[in-house]
Amino acid sequence: AGREVYLCHDADTKGQKANHKIEKLLRQVAGAVYTIVLPYEIGEKHGKDISDFFLDGYDDEDLQKLMDQAREAGPPVQAERGVVDVRVMDSLGTEHFGERMRMRVTVTGKRNPPYMLPKDVTFTCTMDAGAKCKFCPMMDAMGNMNRLVTSQDDVLLSMMASTEQQVRNILRERNYIQKCSKIEITVNEYQPVEELYVRPSIDSKITSQDSGDYTSRRVYSTAAHDTKTNSTIELIGTVHPSPKNQMNEFMAWEAGEVDTDIDKFEMTPEIGERLKIFRSSDPLYGLDVIADDLSANITKIYGRTQMHVFMDLVYHSVLGFNFLGERITKGWLDGLVLGDTRTGKSWVAEQLRHHYGLGEMITCESASFAGIVGGVQQFSTNVWDVSWGTIPLNDRRAVIMDEVSGMTTEEIAQMSSIRSSGEAQITKIKSERTLARTRLLWIGNPRNAKMTDFTFGVYAIKPLVGNNEDVARFDMVMSVMSDEVDPEAINTQDHRQVPHVYTSELCNALLLWCWSRTPDQVTWARGAEQSVLDYALKLAHEYQEDPPLVQGANVRVKLARIAAAIAARLFSTDRKYQTIIVRRSHVEAAYEFLCTLYSTERFGYLQVSNELKNDIIIAEGHVAEAEAWAWSNPNAAKLMKTRPSFRRSDLEDVLNVSREEANGIVNKMWDWRMIRRDGPDNIPTQTFQTILREVIT
Repeated sequence: AGREVYLCHDADTKGQKANHKIEKLLRQVAGAVYTIVLPYEIGEKHGKDISDFFLDGYDDEDLQKLMDQAREAGPPVQAERGVVDVRVMDSLGTEHFGERMRMRVTVTGKRNPPYMLPKDVTFTCTMDAGAKCKFCPMMDAMGNMNRLVTSQDDVLLSMMASTEQQVRNILRERNYIQKCSKIEITVNEYQPVEELYVRPSIDSKITSQDSGDYTSRRVYSTAAHDTKTNSTIELIGTVHPSPKNQMNEFMAWEAGEVDTDIDKFEMTPEIGERLKIFRSSDPLYGLDVIADDLSANITKIYGRTQMHVFMDLVYHSVLGFNFLGERITKGWLDGLVLGDTRTGKSWVAEQLRHHYGLGEMITCESASFAGIVGGVQQFSTNVWDVSWGTIPLNDRRAVIMDEVSGMTTEEIAQMSSIRSSGEAQITKIKSERTLARTRLLWIGNPRNAKMTDFTFGVYAIKPLVGNNEDVARFDMVMSVMSDEVDPEAINTQDHRQVPHVYTSELCNALLLWCWSRTPDQVTWARGAEQSVLDYALKLAHEYQEDPPLVQGANVRVKLARIAAAIAARLFSTDRKYQTIIVRRSHVEAAYEFLCTLYSTERFGYLQVSNELKNDIIIAEGHVAEAEAWAWSNPNAAKLMKTRPSFRRSDLEDVLNVSREEANGIVNKMWDWRMIRRDGPDNIPTQTFQTILREVIT
């Protein structure tokens, strides 16, 4: 290994073939391999060799000259066999063929079980096959030969997916043993070979000039049998043309799990001092200052400060924290930016991702559910295994989901578990689970509509997302509309100049600090937890649960997540820069930021909530009338209390009344605010449901 090797077989056809075969075998381990050209004509048989060279009067100086000529004609000497660092995309080319390559990759899937291929093989022979024996190396080995198939031997590629007889023939031919019935082949030891599916490591830093390498490929690894999917590993190997179809195949003989950039991040006093630039005693003002810098110098999208802050907070949310003596395992944020096209939503998210050098962006219009979450892949007949998608592969990181309207509401509903638990599960013909604690920034246009089609932006959420439980999983939602920013403020060269102090290097370091904090490294200052409860109660009084963005049962946790994200974004920490400290000012800022989003005239969540409160007051004023009607119409009451909704035609059938009379009943119930409409369906309100429960039908 690592030596310079000079080949000098006979000057005939067979000798030249031997030179070629030996060179092919040795170049995988030797530092350099050269072929000496003897000063003889290449004959068909019985060519002269190195012995004839000296017998003909040549000496060692002449041999040295031939060696020098071989060096000049051959590849450069490698004193030590080096390893070339390559990207996955680079490994698909031919420029590094024959070189040892190192790739850092994330394993998206693997084929189970692995191959079992020979490692230690013994050949035995009776040596009585006649003339064949004269040309067989078993004769020189006295009928007994032992050979090792190393983990770097490309013959393993030939053996994969082969029958036992085919494997034995490959081993025999590899050792130049004649084909006959006298040979017995015994495999003493096997070695595992894994078929892995990999993509570039998730911690590969991306920039605006390099959007990242997202090439996927297959790798055969002889290093282990238990490589974990959704893990980041470092491979050392090389590429070979497949012996079966000549495709480029990467064969790795070293594979080890490595720490990601989050794991490797180590806070030092020097880094901590530099990150103090993010601190602010007034949290909302501090967030706006950072947003203005990024807007003016990075995204070039003006007049969208709230949107910059919103995306920033999703990125800087923490993994988990302890709150009121309870471990909150889901501390990361799940946020939706909903609005018209051409408002800069996707552009801002993409530019922030480049600036931070972290995170991944996918376009849901062109992505399948399997690509986003994961799915079962069929490798061959009756062989299935799980391949993970973008969200679980970015565990502890952030994913921007653009063009959410490209997903169906059914597909969004399928993501309920992964969003709430931080764990991806595939339960089909093959079952598997993995962690998926991924910050999700959802970006989308209204489904089959424009924002101007809705009186309030809040009404566009349910058609896009679907079920109430899926809407409730968003920690915060905001809308952006094309006419909210004055065109003159955008189309001008006289934008306010903002010094660029929040550089990519600083933002990347702060983000790694946030992402590497454990739940025990997030603490609450005195009074902060009580402040969360107080503001959560205010939110529950101010906003109704339709849509369920604010729910009295869990709004305190949402508020705590946002407050922790604000504290992390503003580098609120202890003297050793290890712990995130959430203060009352951060909780107050979280409350005010949510109110700013939800109380805007165009989004209208506060206005809708106030209208619902007013409906409750109106309904309570008509309780006596509704009770009297329900008791006098028991059949209708039975229909309404046994179904979640009803239609006018149902009243016609049950009460045997005309269309006009049924319309009159619906109109009366609507005037009393005893029902609400959802398309053609009439849904009894809580006030009316209380009345119906008391009616004996």
